[in-house]
Amino acid sequence: MQIEAGAPILIELNKKTTDPIEIAEMELEAKVLPIILRRRVPGSDEYQDIPIEWLLN
Repeated sequence: MQIEAGAPILIELNKKTTDPIEIAEMELEAKVLPIILRRRVPGSDEYQDIPIEWLLN
């Protein structure tokens, strides 16, 4: 949605790709997205930050 709304593309496109979903998937695979998931530790007031690339194999 952000790409479609004009957000900058974080990778070099090697072909004429215009589909924002495909571009987002390529950015995810390239591990360039600045996304961190914040998870609360159960039973505590502390939290754990999990970079999105930890979730990719």
